[in-house]
Amino acid sequence: MRASVDGRLVPIPIDLDTINELYGTYFDAFQVGEFYQSVAEPRAEPKTSEDVILSQVGRELYENFFRKLHPTAVGARSLGAGCVGHRASADPNQPG
Repeated sequence: MRASVDGRLVPIPIDLDTINELYGTYFDAFQVGEFYQSVAEPRAEPKTSEDVILSQVGRELYENFFRKLHPTAVGARSLGAGCVGHRASADPNQPG
């Protein structure tokens, strides 16, 4: 599956290939994990789906993928998005 971001079709759920295509990088699985950590916006006590997503993948990826695709989830009280679709590996059979 692919999503349109800034006129480009990139893979979803967010994975290594998505990040490399979006940012023109050549990250490996370890480096993309570090990238996620560098852009994450930690929340002491996530109260909404938005909080959970921001704490895992940061504002830009949230805006480009989750907010655009799920506008009704913004500000929702549910933490159902606690399992955010993002991976360090491009292989869907590999964890993380």
